[in-house]
Amino acid sequence: MKRIEMMLNILQVLNLDENLYNEETKLEMIDFDSVAKLGVISAIDIYQNKIIEAELLEECLTIGDLVDLAF
Repeated sequence: MKRIEMMLNILQVLNLDENLYNEETKLEMIDFDSVAKLGVISAIDIYQNKIIEAELLEECLTIGDLVDLAF
């Protein structure tokens, strides 16, 4: 899977419009709550077959950081 595809999947999980948000979007600007975090963990698992720990999400500042976790 390409990076842009992963970003689009994460945006979909977060229910964000791909025309308004991108990798530079800061997570503090969106509703990145515990349900959203579980969705991102699930998306990375489904699309990349990679398990990530929830603690790693705490280090992420942008949507791009979330995409980085997938690769």
